[in-house]
Amino acid sequence: MNRRRALVLYEIRKMKWLFLAGTFWVILFLVMLSGDITGGEFISASEGGIDSSEMYGSRFSYVLLNTLYNNHVIILFFLAVLVAVQFWDLHRKKREEYMSSLPFVKRERFIIKSLVGLAVLFADWLILVAGTLIVRQNVIVQFQKRNLLVPFYKELLANETVWHTLRTLGILGLELLAAYSILVMLQTMVNQSAAASAFGVGVMLAPVIFAYVVNQWYICITGKMLPYDMGGWEHLARIFIGDSLAYYPVERWEYTGNIYHPCHYVVYWPAWQAVLVLMAVILVSLFVIWKLSRGRDAAENNTLVAHKGVRVFLAVGIGLCTGAAFARFFPIDLLPVEHMHMDPFAVFVLLECITSPIFVFVSWKILKISIR
Repeated sequence: MNRRRALVLYEIRKMKWLFLAGTFWVILFLVMLSGDITGGEFISASEGGIDSSEMYGSRFSYVLLNTLYNNHVIILFFLAVLVAVQFWDLHRKKREEYMSSLPFVKRERFIIKSLVGLAVLFADWLILVAGTLIVRQNVIVQFQKRNLLVPFYKELLANETVWHTLRTLGILGLELLAAYSILVMLQTMVNQSAAASAFGVGVMLAPVIFAYVVNQWYICITGKMLPYDMGGWEHLARIFIGDSLAYYPVERWEYTGNIYHPCHYVVYWPAWQAVLVLMAVILVSLFVIWKLSRGRDAAENNTLVAHKGVRVFLAVGIGLCTGAAFARFFPIDLLPVEHMHMDPFAVFVLLECITSPIFVFVSWKILKISIR
């Protein structure tokens, strides 16, 4: 049997359980989506159907976006756990020694493992897309009929098409691919699977903290708030927690025939911005994966993070983010800052400048520890 084919079949046998776990989560999400659309506030007990007072506008897109947003962090952590389990054997000493005795180079094993994981992720995403479209097909006719009852029905129908649903699912799929690329990249940097996934989640959430710090420093220096969303780009810093899927529903009251109708519109961010950022993340991750997936000296594998440049990158990132989080929640939220006769933002900046170098130093020491 061809050696690459044998390696692919070996990885597929391992990944089938992760595929089933991902499929279970997708089915659970579809059940929640269907329940949010056909149950709760959308059902009128008196009519036994969809509540007429809540039917106008982009109802399906509204529910889909909010269900995705509410579960976005869960999706992120679930993917991190799956990647940690997938690469677990790559960092175990006995398994590594056994695999090294086979006619495979380390880069070859790593790339094949990553491609099989990517295929599993793509298959689960296809199931999600198919299931979402089925749920949509079951309810969209009722929504469209209700929207036809108002004079401005063309505007309502134009904001709720199948292309809006596919746009949301397409950006979500690209986001999952970028998140997977980052998590796999960290597996090449860190010699412990669970720690690599934890650092990967930190890398994805770091821009959220960075955007907050930029805002706070701007306030401290100028005394003014930054323009909303920093010119329409700040949502990209929060792309991995779902803020780039859409600008979320806007409720507007429309007056027709002596009656005010609450109508929901979904305002979408420019798709090219999210696609550009996610593609850049994927390409950078692939470049780093290709450079670092080659074999290393066995002695280097005893260190949590063997590559010095990677240690600097992670230590600085962890230190700055942890320092910002510490400055944000202590003492501003825990102590009566007004009794200190200091501006809370000044306290934030002062604590950040003091604690960040300390956390950078501690992180550097932790990343140099021996794990074997």
